[in-house]
Amino acid sequence: MDGNKDKETIQEKQLLFESQRDEHQFFLEDQNFCCLCGSKLVFHHKIDYLSLKVQEDADCPSCRIRMKTKDHGLQ
Repeated sequence: MDGNKDKETIQEKQLLFESQRDEHQFFLEDQNFCCLCGSKLVFHHKIDYLSLKVQEDADCPSCRIRMKTKDHGLQ
């Protein structure tokens, strides 16, 4: 019986890993591709050393629109 229980545990862990991998892949696609047309976004970074911030802009070359702008703090 322990052999069957071990197999079930291994299968459950494999399903959990595949689910987490799919979620990770979905997150990466959401961050790197245009939600309107699916093109790969082009990122630009501007560093402001006085305020210790980096401004990140993501533009879609196909739609020609800015999809995201984020500010990141430097430590």
